[in-house]
Amino acid sequence: METYQVIEAGVYRAKLETIHSIDTKFGKALKFTWRIIGSDSDGETFNALANKRLMPKSKLATWAKAHLGMNAFPEGFVLTLSSLIGKEVYITLATEARSDGMGERNTVQAVSPFRPVTKKAKPQGPAGAFSEAFEDEIPDPGEPMRAGERRVEA
Repeated sequence: METYQVIEAGVYRAKLETIHSIDTKFGKALKFTWRIIGSDSDGETFNALANKRLMPKSKLATWAKAHLGMNAFPEGFVLTLSSLIGKEVYITLATEARSDGMGERNTVQAVSPFRPVTKKAKPQGPAGAFSEAFEDEIPDPGEPMRAGERRVEA
């Protein structure tokens, strides 16, 4: 029986380390191993299984698209598992009771693309220049109006 540290439920940035083909009681599967980047769990690894069949709504398809930063596979796309290795994603982990009653285990709830934060464009001109010019153009609203009342300009 494989032992591992249960990681606290949450969303983690992770890098895919390996994918291995294994036999399970349900048939052939792919075992994904990720390493957490950053946070209090930095460097910890965790595994999850996906069926080897690449179907449009399968775990394998969802995870592969996230690692490749795609929303959909292009027409005629052929997935090469090695192209996923080393890619970073966000993983949503949960915890649940193990089926053998021996504590808890992690489950992967979602795999989302990792997109590095891009620098925002610097504002042009001195800070606050636009807001000051804009304030000068706002007309005085005058006295408050009651519902149904019409303002007549003089």
